Amino acid sequence: MRIESAVTTEDDELMDCIRDAAVKVDNILRAAGLAVPSEVPDAVGIAAKNFAAWLYRRRRDPVGSQVFYDDAKEALQDYVNAERAVDVPYVGVA
Repeated sequence: MRIESAVTTEDDELMDCIRDAAVKVDNILRAAGLAVPSEVPDAVGIAAKNFAAWLYRRRRDPVGSQVFYDDAKEALQDYVNAERAVDVPYVGVA
């Protein structure tokens, strides 16, 4: 069986997008004072997948790719907000 070079080139491009998406997620979480835990939460996984889709699609359809970016940012922001809410101690009158 022979695999066309265009197929392997596209595979390489997809792998690059996945790697770059993971780096983007790590950098955004680091800026928020967080890190990806060893068991990746659903929201973080969704964000990484959508960032990868955005990176891949924007080379072919920049306007159509925006939905992936927006979904990734929303999922990651939801995760950051949830993590910050857990860390906020209750200060008030009982």
